[in-house]
Amino acid sequence: MKFFITLVLVALCTLPSRVIQATPQSRDNWRSVRTNHLFVIGNAEAENLRQVAVWLEFFHRAFGRIVSRNVIDSSVPTTVIGFRDDASFRPFKPLYQGRSLPTVDEVLSKYVEAMGGAKAINAVTSRVTKGTVDLVGVSRGGSFEIYELAPNKTLSVMQAHPIGTIKLGFNGRSGWARTVAGLRTLKGLELASLQRHSDFYSLARLKNNYPKVTLAGKSKIGFRDVYVVDLQPAAGPVERLYLDAQTFLPVRLNTVKTNGTISAPVEVYYDDWREIDGIKFPFSISESFPKLTFTLNIKEIRHNVPLDARMFEP
Repeated sequence: MKFFITLVLVALCTLPSRVIQATPQSRDNWRSVRTNHLFVIGNAEAENLRQVAVWLEFFHRAFGRIVSRNVIDSSVPTTVIGFRDDASFRPFKPLYQGRSLPTVDEVLSKYVEAMGGAKAINAVTSRVTKGTVDLVGVSRGGSFEIYELAPNKTLSVMQAHPIGTIKLGFNGRSGWARTVAGLRTLKGLELASLQRHSDFYSLARLKNNYPKVTLAGKSKIGFRDVYVVDLQPAAGPVERLYLDAQTFLPVRLNTVKTNGTISAPVEVYYDDWREIDGIKFPFSISESFPKLTFTLNIKEIRHNVPLDARMFEP
């Protein structure tokens, strides 16, 4: 007995055309393309539908070289639905608890508003953050300080047993790390990550630092509904941000951190949100690595503090 795989693909074909106000049922011109294994239907241009069909047939042939033909061959063609643009796709989007999902731009707008709004964020030119750090099950009572200067300078200093003192800096051009082992210049993904997070106004412009930002859907973390936002940097793995569906404040971030040639998945939780000069900050942060968890508790945040640019040099 054959094992059949039923695959329904929703292909978003975004074309440089005006936004159509009519509903898909009334004025959209739906076309279809048939191939050996596919039935492609949509309101995109015929040429775009043909390109989708050709690409997917190529994928079907490539996949067929990996798995048995009995697995992928079927007498029923795979249905692919292609939409001209997001506006024409929106009426067909899946519902979550009876409601359609917002667009990613709507979610990001709510997120910026929840964090304090662009006006409050852009009114600040420097920030000093101080607090304590605990290494769960290892040591307590460590400290950390973060100095930030617009537009893109940062210096982080952490002291904790048994790792000693770690300094991490970005001077607007290059990144560096200083530990008990000495000074190290950052490169590759490690530098790219630090450069993104050194953008002083990144809260208000996520799309500047992540070329591709998508709304992956809606989920739950504990008792909270969350929007799941995927952030794809220019280089490196995608980061997944979970925003509270009610407050639009971050709940969790799943990312990968790189230290030299070593990369590890990290799960970051944010809690105890407080407002400082009109901007919201999490005063409790937990960072969980595969074998170690850091908890950071912020004690003070000061804005527009005079900072000497030389402090960001290695």
